[in-house]
Amino acid sequence: MKGYEYSDFNRLSSNARKSTIISEIISIIIFGAIAFAVRAAFCFFEAPDKVIFIVTVVCAVVISIVVIYSLLEMTVGFNRKKYRINEESIEYISGILFVSHTVVPIRRMQQVDIEEGPINRLFKLAEVNLITAGGKLTIELLEKEKAETIVSELKALINKFAKEQKDLLQGGQDNE
Repeated sequence: MKGYEYSDFNRLSSNARKSTIISEIISIIIFGAIAFAVRAAFCFFEAPDKVIFIVTVVCAVVISIVVIYSLLEMTVGFNRKKYRINEESIEYISGILFVSHTVVPIRRMQQVDIEEGPINRLFKLAEVNLITAGGKLTIELLEKEKAETIVSELKALINKFAKEQKDLLQGGQDNE
């Protein structure tokens, strides 16, 4: 079997990297604040020193895991995210430790929409949600203009396939 070529996949823009970095920094700050608040609460209520030590170690471990994950997401995770769209399917590759390669046949799609979060909006980014009978695929961190183009083209294809299916069903009923 021939090796799979990833050269024709689309990569994310530099604005997508900036959005990822800001999102991960916000996550680190939130988890850090929660860990600090938990430790402060134990100190405030004068918990035994042994308990405060255990809480401090647990908080430090949680923050370390969050920081490591965030660093991996900003580097490895970002570099792995890529997508490809052709006349028959959409492919999306993502992941850090476990790489996911998802292929969604366009004929199976039922709905397509765009979503923007506040950080992505700052960088003119959006995500495209593809809904099928079997689930949902989200292509993250696309330039908004590109996302709108993808959605309009996919909606046109979905409508074309739905019309073909309807015509086939009506043609089958006419022959009876």
